[in-house]
Amino acid sequence: MTDGDAIPQASYTAQGKERIRLWRNDMAELAKDTGFLEAHSAALVQLMLYTLPFYQDLDSQRAVLATVRQAVNNGTFLKTLAGALVKLDAAAVSRQALYLSRLQSSPANKQNMLKVTDRLLAAKPDLLAEYVEVAKGTDSPGLMYAVLHFGSQHSEQIAPYQQDLLCTYCDTILGAKTPPAAERLDAYSPLLAQLSQEKFRSTVLPAAQKFVKRTPEAALISMQALFQALQLDLSSSIADVAEQLVKLMRGSKESVRYDPLVT
Repeated sequence: MTDGDAIPQASYTAQGKERIRLWRNDMAELAKDTGFLEAHSAALVQLMLYTLPFYQDLDSQRAVLATVRQAVNNGTFLKTLAGALVKLDAAAVSRQALYLSRLQSSPANKQNMLKVTDRLLAAKPDLLAEYVEVAKGTDSPGLMYAVLHFGSQHSEQIAPYQQDLLCTYCDTILGAKTPPAAERLDAYSPLLAQLSQEKFRSTVLPAAQKFVKRTPEAALISMQALFQALQLDLSSSIADVAEQLVKLMRGSKESVRYDPLVT
């Protein structure tokens, strides 16, 4: 059987609701078939890369990516996808990063995203600047984690972007009005683990102090994640923050006192 026979021809030409149904049902079912992926990963990857740029509506894009999320659990497909993304021309770099930003939907996909991103950035380190911008501009904790994970292993390459990424962390996490989701907190852990005392005191600590006073409900959970990620001796740095947290934990609001225990 050829690739053309294995993949429904309608997947290239279907429109509207039929296109969405085809990708969500027929193609997603094929993506669960290990034998199919072992034999036809190259064709499926090329179809995905060919198709997504032409689908402007979110429903169609999500239908295609639902198939890809299923397929990346297969090692052969994952390697094929990484190889194809590496070969995309410079004009497609933003699209390449956007594809990855939309893939995470499970812990398994998170690990797959790490593998793909590590391979891409190792092969083309000059793409890191674009990946940083996409990670900052999209609501994709998985891509942010993958970029920062790569940076934790290549400190010289991530160094020019560290301050900007720290500011993004302070704005989106320490500036949040509601408790951030666990995956958003975890996304920045590789960055925080590499933090120096100087960076912590100059950038993170002032934001943390304001955060605790301004938004206590969100602060307890986020500060717990921050302290767990840091690899620093904080004994001389966080007296004020610790005092504020203790006051909050002794406060009268049930949501403030017990949320950290739930998470």
